[in-house]
Amino acid sequence: MKKYLIPLIALGIGGSAIAFNLLTRSSDSISQPPSIIQPVQAQSPTAQDKPILVQIHADWCPACKTLAPIVTSLQQRYQGRANFVILDVTDRGKTQASEAKARALGLSNFFAANKSQTATIALINPKNGQVIQTFRKNFDTQAYVKAIDNAITQVRQR
Repeated sequence: MKKYLIPLIALGIGGSAIAFNLLTRSSDSISQPPSIIQPVQAQSPTAQDKPILVQIHADWCPACKTLAPIVTSLQQRYQGRANFVILDVTDRGKTQASEAKARALGLSNFFAANKSQTATIALINPKNGQVIQTFRKNFDTQAYVKAIDNAITQVRQR
């Protein structure tokens, strides 16, 4: 137990991060208001045409280990049609690197609000930064497939 407590305290659980966790839950998914993150900074113009699947991951998280093969299969299935970003909070160094990655992609507010929520996967519209759908500890591959298909359609329409 102490092994997990130290990294969690270093991540600063509490305060403002908890406020974002008081969102309405529907099954295993959470819908977040669109104002949580800023528009995503595309690394290429074509990145703006693809939804972003962001995963909050930690090596010590049992749910993250269960999600790993699901995310891998989704990456293969949606290669070229969706972008995948893993923000790793396994330890202080990886958390700092993920914080820098999130900042570069325009995901700083999302990361700050969710970094203590391992096994969280969010679909984000890169054009406006809107969180389309968020899942927490959801192991239903078909739920992700449906959400990603909907996100692809939504991103292309706007």
